[in-house]
Amino acid sequence: VNNNGWTKGVEVGVYAGRTFRQLLVLCPDLDITGVDLYEPQPENSGPEKWLPGENGHAWDHERNYNSMLAVCEKFSHRARIIKDYSVNAAKQFENNSIDFVFIDADHSYKGVCEDIDAWSPKVRAGGMTCHGPRIGCFGSRSLPGDDCDPLALLSDERIGELGGTNPHRRRSAGDR
Repeated sequence: VNNNGWTKGVEVGVYAGRTFRQLLVLCPDLDITGVDLYEPQPENSGPEKWLPGENGHAWDHERNYNSMLAVCEKFSHRARIIKDYSVNAAKQFENNSIDFVFIDADHSYKGVCEDIDAWSPKVRAGGMTCHGPRIGCFGSRSLPGDDCDPLALLSDERIGELGGTNPHRRRSAGDR
């Protein structure tokens, strides 16, 4: 992020905010928006329903949301949280308006595809669409879009190193 001079990003699927907080601390010029529903989703077709106790997680949505609001208050000039479905939240951003989006929300194939379709157009040329470590495990099915290679995933620890040769980098029209 710093090496690329990126100053505007979005994390889709914030949960307790580990990556969000790291980005705020390590990238002092970054303006970041976090997007998370912070509610159980029993109707979700993916591997998680975000119900308390599921997969050994407390999924304490209210505590996580309030914790992130406190973080945003501390960094009020450059951090905000949108509490909504990710596809709805994407509508609040103009196309080509952000440097990167880190997608780690609904881990179902359908949910990942919807997030990529909704958020990739928001990333400007030279920016990047990134996926969390659990996204892309769909067997032979591929994800939509030129930017997406489910085998080349970025971990939370590497989000601050985005750049260079990553296949998720969005190319400008002249580079295609």
